Amino acid sequence: MKSDHWLFFLLNIVFTWIFWFAAISFGGFTEIIGFLFYIIGGTGPLVSALILVGFKDGTVGIRKLLSRMVQTRSIKIKWLSLSVLIIFIPVITASILEIVFLGTWTAMTNAIVFFSGFSIWTISIIFNLIAVILEEPGWRGLALDSLQKQYNAVRSSIIVGIIWAAWHLPLFVMPGTYQEAIGLGTIGFWLYMGAIPATSILISWFYNNSNNSILAAMVFHLLNNLAGEIFSLDVILEIPRVLVSYLIVLCVIYYFGYDSLIRKAGNDS
Repeated sequence: MKSDHWLFFLLNIVFTWIFWFAAISFGGFTEIIGFLFYIIGGTGPLVSALILVGFKDGTVGIRKLLSRMVQTRSIKIKWLSLSVLIIFIPVITASILEIVFLGTWTAMTNAIVFFSGFSIWTISIIFNLIAVILEEPGWRGLALDSLQKQYNAVRSSIIVGIIWAAWHLPLFVMPGTYQEAIGLGTIGFWLYMGAIPATSILISWFYNNSNNSILAAMVFHLLNNLAGEIFSLDVILEIPRVLVSYLIVLCVIYYFGYDSLIRKAGNDS
C-alpha cells in the first residue's frame, strides 16, 4: 500500500507517546514504573512495523522482516569501513577544533574515560543495541522502503528523518534522559533535532548499498550513537560536528546521486 509509511508513522507515534507521556507522569528514569513505560514506548517502531506487516503479509512477511535484521552477507567490508569514517570524521573534526581553538581536550578526555571503564562502554553498547533493534525494523525496514517506492532516496530519507526527530520530543521533558539534560528549545535541542535528517540520509545510503539489510541500518545507527557518547561534545562543538555531517551528506549525494544513493557501475570513470 502507498500509505504504509503514513500508517506506520501514525501508529508508531501514538503508541510510543502514550507510554512515554505515562513515563513522564511517573517520574521517568528516576522511578521504576516510569522507566518501564519508557522501555515499552521505545518498542513503538518495532511493534508498529510488525503489526502492519503482519496485517498485510501475515507470518511470512513478519519472518521476512525479522530475517533482514540478521542479513550479514549483504554488508560489504568496503561500505562498512566507509561508514565508520563517515560517522567518526565529524566528531574527530570537532575534537581537533576544540584543541586548536579552545586549547582544551574535553572531547578527547571523555573518549579516554569512556574506554577506561568496562561498565561505561558495555552499558552504553547494550543500551544502544537494544534501541537500534527496536527502531530500525520500523524506520528503515518499513517506512523507508515504502517511501522509496514513491520518492527518491534523499527525499524519503528526509521525511523519515523529520518524523524520526519529532518522535523523540517527549524525551526532552522526561526526567533522567539524555535529551532532558539538553533541554527543550535550547541550542543543543535544535542541533540534536537538526542532525537527525542528515543521519537519516547516511543510514539510507549504507542501507541501500547493503541490499536493504536492516542489520546494516542497525550497525550504522549503533556506531553513530556510540560516536556521540564516546566523545560527548559540548554544545559549541556540536555546531561544527553537525556542519561537517551535512557536508558529508552533500558529498554522498553528489557522488552517489539523490535517486537511490547507489552509484551505478556505468557512472564510474
